Amino acid sequence: MFKSQLFIVDANHNNFNTEWVYQPDDELYDPDQPSGSWVPLPLDNKSDHQNMLNVYGCAFFRYGLQGESQWLNILMGRESPPTVNFSKINISAEKAKPHVLVDDFQDADAKENALTGTNTFKNFSADQKSLDQSTKYFTRNSFFGDTKGIITQLTASSGNMKMDLNKIYDLNKREIWLRAAEVLQSTTPATPAEFSLGVEDKDGHSAFISVNHIGGIIRPFKRRDITKVEKAPSGGLLISYTDERSKTMMKTFAFPTACFQKENSKLNLKRIVAIHIRNADKTPIVYDQIQIY
Repeated sequence: MFKSQLFIVDANHNNFNTEWVYQPDDELYDPDQPSGSWVPLPLDNKSDHQNMLNVYGCAFFRYGLQGESQWLNILMGRESPPTVNFSKINISAEKAKPHVLVDDFQDADAKENALTGTNTFKNFSADQKSLDQSTKYFTRNSFFGDTKGIITQLTASSGNMKMDLNKIYDLNKREIWLRAAEVLQSTTPATPAEFSLGVEDKDGHSAFISVNHIGGIIRPFKRRDITKVEKAPSGGLLISYTDERSKTMMKTFAFPTACFQKENSKLNLKRIVAIHIRNADKTPIVYDQIQIY
């Protein structure tokens, strides 16, 4: 089994198909503006939308139905197709059989991982929860998805989550995958949330890499439901909205283990005993599916 989900910035439903009549007055609005104003958003045009769908849709069916493995790198975000704007595409992907499943956070015990190792938290509060649009941690029903994960928040200026692997693992020429998202609360912070992933060897040597070095966490996408579109006396349009909403989706990050050794030459990738998540950001972050490939 293989899963791949795309979260595309500056996209909308109308532009992906040829059946719906495109009504720009219903779609182009700036959610940062108050109700009763009209400011166009820089949405990609219809041909760009349909090109993305052609590329990724064909890749998915060729891999899933025909078994053509060369398309897998596109679906996982390893390769960027030359005909699409890859900077706007955020991919959440998962393969059924990783080399090692460290934790999927499916049970209720945050202190034990899938390897029966101990998870320890320093200056972190941690809750393992079901995640969907009813999750109370995300305001305005902003989380889009249906999974379970662990929501962490700092209780001091910096914190660390250590996942003991319960034995020594050779992580030479491997990758550590995890999914993560910013937890939207009452307001969207001005800067994106950030965390660093680390590994620790049997001798206590460790190294960390910031998520910003491999793309960074997606910002919550602002959106509002339009209730009325009226012609204004000035000749413009008046847009009436319901309450402000946002959309939050998770993204998969793949950390090549070779990068950790570049950060610390003493680190022995063949004798790794723990994985760390370190954070100095007050914004809560949710994690899911920590795997080794």
